[in-house]
Amino acid sequence: MIWKSWAETVVFEPGQMVHPSSLEGIVDTVKGAARGGKSIRVVGSGHSWMPLVRTDHILVSLDHYQGIEAIDKDKMTATVRAGTTLEQLGAALFEQGLAMENLGDIHDQALAGALSTGTHGTGVTLGSLSTQMVGVTLVTAQGEVLEWDEISHPDEMNAVRVSLGMLGIIARITLRVVPTYRLKVEQYKEPLTKIIANLEENIQNNRHFEFFWFPYTGYAIPKRIKTTDEPAVEQKSSRQVFNEILEQSVVTSFFSLSRSFSFLGRALNNVFIALVADEDPGYVDHSYRVFPTTRTLRFQEMEYSIPAELLPNCLEEIIHTVEVNRFKMFFPTECRWVKGDEIWLSPAYQRDSAYIAVQQTKGSPYEDYFRQIEPIFHHYDGRPHWGKLNTFRHEHVAACYPRLPDFMALRQQLAPEQMFLNDYLKRTFMG
Repeated sequence: MIWKSWAETVVFEPGQMVHPSSLEGIVDTVKGAARGGKSIRVVGSGHSWMPLVRTDHILVSLDHYQGIEAIDKDKMTATVRAGTTLEQLGAALFEQGLAMENLGDIHDQALAGALSTGTHGTGVTLGSLSTQMVGVTLVTAQGEVLEWDEISHPDEMNAVRVSLGMLGIIARITLRVVPTYRLKVEQYKEPLTKIIANLEENIQNNRHFEFFWFPYTGYAIPKRIKTTDEPAVEQKSSRQVFNEILEQSVVTSFFSLSRSFSFLGRALNNVFIALVADEDPGYVDHSYRVFPTTRTLRFQEMEYSIPAELLPNCLEEIIHTVEVNRFKMFFPTECRWVKGDEIWLSPAYQRDSAYIAVQQTKGSPYEDYFRQIEPIFHHYDGRPHWGKLNTFRHEHVAACYPRLPDFMALRQQLAPEQMFLNDYLKRTFMG
């Protein structure tokens, strides 16, 4: 069979694909691979753009190993099978009166894949999703089942939280959870200069804050989200439904036009911004329904983490580069914030971070655009999101991640025969 990633940037034919439905099945798969001298990569929902899972040997999908195994309301934790999608998890936790602290804006990912790549949402007081992992069940290259938690194995947990599947197969994850909560969302256009001038106020006064800059317009669309005691709107108003349909239809049509007639990008951006309201009464819903955004269009994406205080300067250079080169594009640049952490391979390692994502519609030329922007990220001490397009090499990784030697020593201990590596990972992390 041919496997394709969501954006079709990775296409390959594995030697074998297996779907274990139990912990015992995962162990048997690993032991069989060891006997046959085969390597293993584990795939989630395919929402990474990089060749993290490419293999000629065994591709393991945990899509038959899903669901919540246990909830401890005294400790406020949930133990979840690795193949569970974030969408499934949000609904299942809600039924128990629980929620995740934070989520990203896509909920199609498998839990283990989202955590292992450092997937994040936004919020200056909130870490990436990986920081919510407080325990793990890991199957090593010998088929041994290890149980770690942040009390008994703090170093190992800071290695496995963002590990790209290199340490073994993550079978179960114990998450720190919180009681359900509601969020109020306000989203409308503003001049970019106003957003930047009030940036500190925006990121400090909202539990979640992000914005989307639309090239050639001078405008961005900020998204401000706060917790609220207001009731959730179970049934959206006809105005909200109409606006969502209009937005999806307009965006889809404009993206199609920009792909077919790239010279229209500048004009389409300005027409789109003109259609966006400059005020919004907001809406209220439960957190797990607020965070995700429906993505009807496929796209290419490169995202880097930089020190949070450097975002205005970095974004200014990106805007200048876009305008000087007159890139023909109709896709916004997204800016988000993440609290620093102690995870060895996290892009937010030991620094509060701003994440800037540049994107282009699938089928439109993006290579030159990304090639011109990436050095700007490097100049601002950027670290790429592991799942998104980048050209980071081993020397970059070694310079950015001081705990890399410790991570690789643990990897050698758990999988000395390099069972869980592929060519890309060997080049990037071993040189």
